[in-house]
Amino acid sequence: MRRRARFERTDVPTPSPRRDAIAVAAIIVVAIASILIFSYCYTRAESYAHFNNPNLEDARDNQHTPDIAALSASARKVDGIDTYLVLTRSEDGSSLKWASIFALNTNNGMMTRAELPVDLAISTNSGTTTLSALFASNGGPDCVVPVSDVASIRFTHIMVVNHNFWDLLKTYCNTPEDQAREIATSLRASITTDLSNRSADDMLSQFHTGDAGDVAGVSYTTAEGASGSTINALELNVALGVLTA
Repeated sequence: MRRRARFERTDVPTPSPRRDAIAVAAIIVVAIASILIFSYCYTRAESYAHFNNPNLEDARDNQHTPDIAALSASARKVDGIDTYLVLTRSEDGSSLKWASIFALNTNNGMMTRAELPVDLAISTNSGTTTLSALFASNGGPDCVVPVSDVASIRFTHIMVVNHNFWDLLKTYCNTPEDQAREIATSLRASITTDLSNRSADDMLSQFHTGDAGDVAGVSYTTAEGASGSTINALELNVALGVLTA
């Protein structure tokens, strides 16, 4: 009887006790890679989630043009100054912790910062109140126009930031730019603003160059009043470099 020759098929894997282990390892590697990619994409998306805020965009656009002549007959506006109103929330987000103004000279990168009294007396359609009270009742967007009117500054941009923003900003500014990506992601996530994604990145780059985390506050006259603190708007503008007297 003639025996049939046997041939090994090259298209069929050879049974191996390691094959299942290799398959499981490959599945685990793919799963881990997928989780890491998803986590990275989610973190990046979340860090930009609070930009182009429509309420802050409306508040920015509704500001009035300051009457410089009413402040001083000799004062004039300095070109190339971007101003940022920064309202810092408390840890639970319900109240105003700090209020600040950044003035950034886009020509030379020089930066100044002024602190505003949180009990700043401001006027609204409902009457006189304080900045902290208005923030607690209505939120950041409703504070923009009244503060702009009192300070005689039309803010270029507005940021409402979490309580940890300043610590993150200081760390970011003290870290070399090529190593600051992770900090910048956390910093972006702490900001709600009218800025676009790209503008926010440009702003952070300018803040890094200008070392915003270590900018000393300027001095100007404030006074306590029956309805809240008042400020000398001309002194504030000159101290920030927005106006020259």
